[in-house]
Amino acid sequence: MNFVSLPKAKVELLQQLTEDRWSLFPISQDLAEVDRDIMRQHLQILSEVPHLAGQNRDEFLTEYIRQQWVDFGLEEVSVQGYETLLSFPDKDHPNLVVEQMYREASPSLLDN
Repeated sequence: MNFVSLPKAKVELLQQLTEDRWSLFPISQDLAEVDRDIMRQHLQILSEVPHLAGQNRDEFLTEYIRQQWVDFGLEEVSVQGYETLLSFPDKDHPNLVVEQMYREASPSLLDN
């Protein structure tokens, strides 16, 4: 079912504009140059250890990424700190979302 009927000239114009727009971003050549092994190594480093925001591992990864960007040739790389309110896990006082998830999965888990 066709909800919108455009004149052929408008369709051709839209196709041309779309083709012109994507020609400004020759991404296919860039993607062909991506080294999958190096990408895999970066992903392994970034995901090998679970971590909470603001903890030591998070600081390590921030520095790792900053250094990678410098090594890639970015001229000015800085890290900006900021304050945020985070809800960290607390075994003795779980938040309501976690508690509800456990109750639905296995009520006996919260009885211990």
